[in-house]
Amino acid sequence: MAITTLTVGFTAQLQAAVITIPDALDQTGRYKIENSIKPISGEASLYVAGTMTFGNPTAQTAYNVHELIPAAGGNQAYQIGQRWQSTAFGILVPDPDANITVDLKAGDSFLTVLKIDQTTGDYSFFADPDLSKLEGDNTALFSGTGAFTDALGMVRFRGGNEDNGVVSYTGFGVYTGADTPFGAVPEPSTFGLATLGLLICFGRRKR
Repeated sequence: MAITTLTVGFTAQLQAAVITIPDALDQTGRYKIENSIKPISGEASLYVAGTMTFGNPTAQTAYNVHELIPAAGGNQAYQIGQRWQSTAFGILVPDPDANITVDLKAGDSFLTVLKIDQTTGDYSFFADPDLSKLEGDNTALFSGTGAFTDALGMVRFRGGNEDNGVVSYTGFGVYTGADTPFGAVPEPSTFGLATLGLLICFGRRKR
């Protein structure tokens, strides 16, 4: 008998202008993890970034995706992940032909960044970008226009059906305002320790 599982999601916490989405590890079978967020609208630069890792992807009645859901409810406004009954991975909504790969393999891991202009519906999609660099130093794989512009109110991780492989969602965040996943700088504590080390070395040399 097939076992259907439903994983309950969490309400993401707003930290400054970055919404951190809890990790969802080793999802399998049929699942739906709904992370409600404060409705976001009118953002000229909205980013959704995170990593999907596949344990043993299958193509039989399978799909594994992360989605942005309108605040008013209804179908997904944006959808990224494994295509239905396929081993292709990429943007499914609004651009169904934007694949990163058509041959998902065990252990494949993809860091994706979706940038949305809610005022125009323009969007850009980055796959495995170098987040230590500025956005302009990375190249978007796909871009489009005229997509969804209304308020967004949920980040959802979803998959099905029973024979669905294993997938994990990690490090997901929603960036608004002036915040961006690009151009990451060291944590203050890390930066402070590095600076202290340099000062100590400089002091020893002066002696």
